[in-house]
Amino acid sequence: MRLRLLVVALASLSFSAPVFCGDDVAEEYKAPEKADLYAGDIHAVLDGRKGSLGLFLSPVSGGERSVLSTLGDSESAVFSVVVDGREYRMGSPSVEKTISASGSELCKIDFTDGRRFVSSVELVPLDSGRTLEIRFSVINTDGKARKIMMRTMFDTVLGENSDAHFATGTGRHLFSEMQFDAAAMKRAGGIRSSDARTSVAFGFNGLIPNYTIVANRDVLRRILGKRSAVPRAEDGRSFSGVNSLSNSALAFFWGPFVLEPGVMKTVSVVVSMSDSGEAKSSVEGEAMQEDDSAAVEEPPVAETPVPEDKGVSEGAQQPEPKTEEPPEEIQEKTRPSVDFIVTQVKDYQLDPVYIQGLVDRINALQSGKEKTVDKDEIKRLNAELDAILDKLNSK
Repeated sequence: MRLRLLVVALASLSFSAPVFCGDDVAEEYKAPEKADLYAGDIHAVLDGRKGSLGLFLSPVSGGERSVLSTLGDSESAVFSVVVDGREYRMGSPSVEKTISASGSELCKIDFTDGRRFVSSVELVPLDSGRTLEIRFSVINTDGKARKIMMRTMFDTVLGENSDAHFATGTGRHLFSEMQFDAAAMKRAGGIRSSDARTSVAFGFNGLIPNYTIVANRDVLRRILGKRSAVPRAEDGRSFSGVNSLSNSALAFFWGPFVLEPGVMKTVSVVVSMSDSGEAKSSVEGEAMQEDDSAAVEEPPVAETPVPEDKGVSEGAQQPEPKTEEPPEEIQEKTRPSVDFIVTQVKDYQLDPVYIQGLVDRINALQSGKEKTVDKDEIKRLNAELDAILDKLNSK
């Protein structure tokens, strides 16, 4: 660990590697250029100037296609470290960056504030040739404990021409902004963005984010910069914003946690891509244990600790994020005390438009936004939907 800290510290002071510094190391610091990784059908680019990431499905047959936004100088991905309430983004001019690895087996960029931390984004291809692990790490290089939060955002594009910009790993379509805590994300099995040709899926194998949000891109960029440990999304809000129409993204939030001097914390996102059916995702592991106990340089904003098993704050000042579905113990109590038997499914009920309308009605009732909620109506609609799905699966 000490050797690694020494190497990173020397690199952050000198930035003398010829791939990005030029001939005169005494010149003013310049951000490194791009580092490319080609592995199987994956082409990934770490952009040192923008501090961003490009992801492309690049099959041998040709026709490379991006699964993230490539518009202008916009960030297709954001990697953010919050140290004692102050945010540092990999793309910010206030941090210094260096490409510490580039090749077919590994691609990596380090960034630092020069004193308190060194963070890195590392791309590691997995065996399938279409799956990539994005490892995001931070090391406390200061002499005292620091309160840390880690956040990433991916500006997806594949689902933006459809009503449902995203789907969960279990197949549930998401038509508007939604927030998941760690327990809900584990049940959801990850997040997928797809169109008629290409699909990309995001999952986890290790520390599950404390919160996952799908929302309008501009909304997420604002949430990323806030000091609060519990992000505040608004379930049901449109993917369109004031300055951006039908422009969605997804973000992951880990922490807060206290990082002791010389200690490193690593989280990762597993990204799978496909051009022959839906990409698959899975969520394995546990939520990061939130820790707000150590003294830090700046007094943190008073926050109620978030229980690990619920993943949401119980304090009155924090709205409780809505999860994708009720926990199992609640399901056992609320599922049908009144039985609704659908004797026969008619042909018109198998129409995709009718099914989607049925799903939308159920979601509207369960959202709690209607003044009066008829629980029996929800049960009846769910029974009808179950009967339709059974009919379709039997064909």
